[in-house]
Order: sequence, then C-alpha cells, then structure tokens
Amino acid sequence: MSVDIEVSPQLRSFTSRGLTLRYADWGGEGLPVLVLVHGTRDHARSWDWTARALRHEYRVLAPDLVGHGESDWDTAGGYLLQDYVYDLAELVRLSGAERVRIIGHSLGGRIAITFAGIFADKMEKLVAIEGMGPSDQTVRERLSAPVGTRVRKWMEEWQAAAAKQPRVYESVDAVAERLLARNPYFTREQGLHLAEHTVKRQADGTYILRDDPAVRISRPFDFAIEDRAALAAAVECGVLLAHGSESFLPNPAHDGREKQFRSARTVTFDNAGHWLHHDRFDDFIKEVRRFLG
Repeated sequence: MSVDIEVSPQLRSFTSRGLTLRYADWGGEGLPVLVLVHGTRDHARSWDWTARALRHEYRVLAPDLVGHGESDWDTAGGYLLQDYVYDLAELVRLSGAERVRIIGHSLGGRIAITFAGIFADKMEKLVAIEGMGPSDQTVRERLSAPVGTRVRKWMEEWQAAAAKQPRVYESVDAVAERLLARNPYFTREQGLHLAEHTVKRQADGTYILRDDPAVRISRPFDFAIEDRAALAAAVECGVLLAHGSESFLPNPAHDGREKQFRSARTVTFDNAGHWLHHDRFDDFIKEVRRFLG
C-alpha cells in the first residue's frame, strides 16, 4: 500500500446540531456518492487509501465525526449513537444524492447500520467493517447494571476526562510508534500517515491528539438488543460484513447476527485484525469493488 501524495481531498465543512463538522471531499461531481465513516478515536484521513482507490468510480465523502479529527467537540456531552446518525443524515442530505453507498468501520459501521435501518430508502449498498460491535451477551451484561449505577459511572468518567491533561508527544514519530505498537499489521508508512492526521501541533512544537477524550467514555444508555436487531432487519439494501480473523470482536456469521439482515454476507479476512481495511488493503478493495458493483 502506498499513499499518492499528489492526490488529496478538498477539506470542507457543514453544520449539524449547531456544531461545525469537517469532511474530506474527493471530488467526482456526478458520480454515485460513497460515504466513508471512521470509528472511535480515528479520523477522515484514515480512509485516504480507500478513497484514492475508489475516487474514479464514486464521489467519495469522508467525514470527521463530531469530537474527532478537525470537527468540533460536543461540549454538551453528547457522543450518543443517535447524534452520530443525525450528523451522517445531514451530510447525506447536503450531498444531494437520492441514494448512497456507505462503508463504515467499527463505530462507523454501527452508525451506518443504524442509518440504513432508519433511512432504508436512501441506501444502495452497505459495507460494515467490524461494525456490529460486541456480542449480544456482552451488551446484555453491560446493560444489566442498575441504571443509577450506569449514570453515576458515566458522570464520574466524564468529570475525570474533563480534568485530565492531554498527553504531550515530542514528535509525530512518537505518535506513529504508539499506533504501530497497537497494530502489528501496520506498516511504518501507514503509522506515520495516520499519526500526522491524528495530532495537532502546539505553540511550543509539541503535539497532542485531536480527539475529545470524552468520546472514549461508555454511555449509560444504549439501544436494546431487540432494537439493534430490528434496525438490522429494516435494512433493505445488500450488506457486506467484513471481519478480521484476528479481531477481538465476534464473527457475525458465527453468532447469528448476520441473519438479522434481509440480505447480508460475511467475509473474513485472514491475517487481519480490527483494522482489516488497512491490514489487508488490496484484498479488501477487491471485495468492496465486487460487492458495490
């Protein structure tokens, strides 16, 4: 995998819920719209390789989710799933497309599935990379705690995040090393590119991460298992579920969640983890091209 530095997107912005959100627009007016939605603690430029590979076939739009990348932070303490879905719906509306294709990774995959279940008439195809989250049993256990306990835990974590000083890095290389340590499949080139768009430089020449620490906090409320299944069942378009063989998340083809959709197929990428679209890029793009048609 290589990054073609000669091809870069236009960085644009839009307003949603009173917040200014940024997105990368790879051009291609008149082509079918493809929206790329990143996961937690990631950013729009994580999709650069995918966007460059598909930009001649689609008008590729890649948003920075609220609290991530160059988008505003939600100082009201949001970062609920429905907030992300609202923002995605606003971007789709502004694109002017009657129907769109969406590829979402991790949290972005769940956002995309939820959007597709609510706005089935707007969807052409959906690719969810590791986007179904933890198993139903894990979610049940998480939601089984008394509601007061969950809310209090969320409040305490929010207060701790607000009081915490950001970690300071001496260089982009230092951030890249951290990313490489988290994913053994990353190349150094990937690590440096991702790190460059993960940080912002301070006046003294040091670097801090761009994302709001509050995006990492677990929320006290979530959709019930039954609601998640209902949203999946409401998706009318074809769905490709991409799973990494070395992922920490369960395979939706093995735990039955693939069957929640009307038309879904799971593809497992060997020798790949949670970021399989980076780990096995060439194979991923071939599969996506075949699916999107």
